[in-house]
Amino acid sequence: MSLHKLSLYLGLPVFALVAVMSFGVQSAAAVPATYYFVGTGDTFSTAGSWHSADKACDDLGDGSVPGVEDTVIFKTCATSVTIPGATALTTLTLDTGYTGTVTAGAALDLSADLNIASGATFDLNGVSMTIGGDFTNAGGTFTHNNGTVTLDGTTQAVAGGTFYNLTKSVSSADTLSFKQGGTNTITNALTLTGASGALLTVNSQVSGTATTLDASSATKTVSFLSVKDVTSSGGTINCTTGCINIGNNAGWIFNASDTGTTGPTSVSTASVSYPGAGAHLMGGSVVTISYSAGAQDLDSILLSISIDGGKSFTVIESGLENTGSYEWTVPNTDALRTIVRVSGIDANGYELISNDSPVFVLEATTAVVEEPVDQPVDETPSSFDGVDMVKTDGQSVRLVAGGLFRGQTLSGVYMVNADGTRSVFPTEKVFASYGYSFDDVVTVNDDQLSALALGARVTMASGELVKIQSDNRVFQVGEGGVLHHVASEAAALSAFGANWASLITDINVVFWGDYTVGSDL
Repeated sequence: MSLHKLSLYLGLPVFALVAVMSFGVQSAAAVPATYYFVGTGDTFSTAGSWHSADKACDDLGDGSVPGVEDTVIFKTCATSVTIPGATALTTLTLDTGYTGTVTAGAALDLSADLNIASGATFDLNGVSMTIGGDFTNAGGTFTHNNGTVTLDGTTQAVAGGTFYNLTKSVSSADTLSFKQGGTNTITNALTLTGASGALLTVNSQVSGTATTLDASSATKTVSFLSVKDVTSSGGTINCTTGCINIGNNAGWIFNASDTGTTGPTSVSTASVSYPGAGAHLMGGSVVTISYSAGAQDLDSILLSISIDGGKSFTVIESGLENTGSYEWTVPNTDALRTIVRVSGIDANGYELISNDSPVFVLEATTAVVEEPVDQPVDETPSSFDGVDMVKTDGQSVRLVAGGLFRGQTLSGVYMVNADGTRSVFPTEKVFASYGYSFDDVVTVNDDQLSALALGARVTMASGELVKIQSDNRVFQVGEGGVLHHVASEAAALSAFGANWASLITDINVVFWGDYTVGSDL
């Protein structure tokens, strides 16, 4: 069996084992990595305090001092640690099991998330912290000590915090969601600002279930917001500059003309007629979004999309003429709960009225090359003897189980299954893992795809090495997408040799659910 057809699971990340095999020193900036704190003292800046796997506290780490591209996890060791100097990291996680305190010694910059589990404490220590991802306090303790938290990412979420200063200001449309049913308190200064024509949406993480902001003792600087499902506790928030009341808010003061549920009498309706309920759109395809607004005197139309069932939206296009249609290139991603929103915008950039489409499905595809040839099949179950389709040249072709085909203008490549369904190859790497060539793919007219119902996505071929992008463990793919693992570096070297790391394929987290974890090898 070739090396790329063997498999294993490793508890150590790829970069760490490569460093061990080459007897070299791992540079913190060279490869994005995940480090666990294993030190027994306040030794953040000591390389021996960091390990690439969750180990006991022993000061015998195999990593480096974390840097700007790294994820840092405090879990097993209860040691309290101060992060010295101005530090930049990717994600900082105080995981379940950690009962110490992590203190910011100086300004801290996280390009992704801050996570605080129950029993853990993070002390901001009066300094400034910027977060590019989400702030999640799941029952732990966040002590601000008069520090400032600035949210500088896109489509961010906040759950479970009491802040001294909390700031998010944007120049292009964005969303800040607070955990539904929870309360976030700001004691000194709350700053939430968008811009004309580029509103900052402030809402609950679950549409229809309110979240609470308690900024009763804080100064409040708010403008150009689109607010929904947010209750202001202990006092009102005056949001009369460019703000829109989308609904289910309490304790806010809006201008009457800025209320999305009423608006001027000339704007009475808005609707999205396509995509409709249950539509199944392929990534990379071009479709026409059909919509209507009740009046033709709107200044412009804003189209936006949600792939999480309406929890958050990103802009598709703004400043559109109210023509009733828009040619849209479907994003190449998988999403089961997709919504398109049409919003009527006035000359001042205010949202006057909006409407959401029914929920529909997006399916990611992979680009392929033309010049198709029939794919031979060794065995075809008697229960399914193939399906006739029409090729782009008008000729009929019979596709049997194992046959490969694609639509003329749609980029997805499909395999015919023995049960008479079709399965898409989610990425080109999955396609290549079976040894196929794009010359094996038959191109048919787009309308022929409906001859076969859509089945599960194709997984990597049996024997391939894979890992999820957010996890450093390495797996072998078995039959039916079942994953198995080997628990030692020695087994990896024995099976694959010195170049085993180059044989691993990263699997996007979107497709990880296509696999199941089985027994160890």
